[in-house]
Amino acid sequence: MARRGFPDEAERIQELWLAGRKEEAMAVVPEEYLEQTSFLGDEQRIRRRWAAWSPPPLATGLIVSVPGMDELRLAASLRDGS
Repeated sequence: MARRGFPDEAERIQELWLAGRKEEAMAVVPEEYLEQTSFLGDEQRIRRRWAAWSPPPLATGLIVSVPGMDELRLAASLRDGS
């Protein structure tokens, strides 16, 4: 997070997390950081962002975490290009 331009937030999140204040730590994560690192929103938004996204040069994989089967199907369709 610090390398992506959020050093102060990273430090504050770590302080809160280590103090056991996990809900507060999660609330401090900047929306802009989430936008840079996640695919959030409705299906059309995710498809638009995926089409414009290119993985970092050294990336060797992608971690997918979804809440249900519909979202898993969407992730699979993005991978397949459909």
